[in-house]
Amino acid sequence: MSKFMNVLMGGVPIGRLEQMDTGVLAIEYADGWLAADRVQIPLSMSLPLAAKKHSGAKVANYLWNLLPDSDQTLQKWGQIYGVSPNSAFALLSKVGEDCAGAIQIVTDEWMAANADSPGEVQWIDEAEVANRLKRLREERTWTGRRDGDRGHFSLAGAQPKMALLFDGKRWGVPSGRRATTHILKPPMPHLRGTTENEYACLRLANHLGITAAEAKVGKFGEEVAIVVTRYDREIDKDGVVRRFHQEDMCQALGVHPAVKYQSEGGPSIEQITNDVLRYATDPEADKAAFR
Repeated sequence: MSKFMNVLMGGVPIGRLEQMDTGVLAIEYADGWLAADRVQIPLSMSLPLAAKKHSGAKVANYLWNLLPDSDQTLQKWGQIYGVSPNSAFALLSKVGEDCAGAIQIVTDEWMAANADSPGEVQWIDEAEVANRLKRLREERTWTGRRDGDRGHFSLAGAQPKMALLFDGKRWGVPSGRRATTHILKPPMPHLRGTTENEYACLRLANHLGITAAEAKVGKFGEEVAIVVTRYDREIDKDGVVRRFHQEDMCQALGVHPAVKYQSEGGPSIEQITNDVLRYATDPEADKAAFR
């Protein structure tokens, strides 16, 4: 029997994710999301709205790009959550509540429990942030969440990190429809100065006119981390965190993260320019900036 989950964009249901008996994954867009009287945004450029339903590798590859790029981490998460580490569908059923961009991938039970709720925040003090950073630094496959936490998240990339909400004064673990606002990454133990180096590179990029994420080096007790403000989030005048949709080039091209590097068969500058940037609002300007 097929298994299903719900895909939300900015809190709005846009379709149903299906895992068939054969293990094949599919996404079927909701009729309301395809309606001509609204702004039409696909889950991914690789999954256009021209077709109501997509299945196969491009769906699976989109999902894998929402998860950590580390086999060891995926194995550990599979053990923690009691699911197969080889199934993006199963993993996201546990951690898909807060993904990159405006996307949430959630179960029917989650939908029922959060139908009329704006979500909650479990506030934690800086000592607890430090404790979590210490554990993540020492146990690099950790989820970033404790057993009692209600909210979960997933972020791509190989470096351990955790996502939290910061309201300007307090740190918290959001759940339900509430979104995280910041990403915290502890230093890599075998490479000195990685936190300071990443911060310096981001500042340098901004000074050179290259748009880069806002970041700072944060100190929590004895722990240090680079604290990155999520560019796919915005806090409105009422203090509500809004999600903005985004995807990476692998997702846009339907490429699995295992082959994301050009040297290993991944996308080239030419492919990205020809197959992705030509759809930009100002293609020539974006192509020039990218090159």
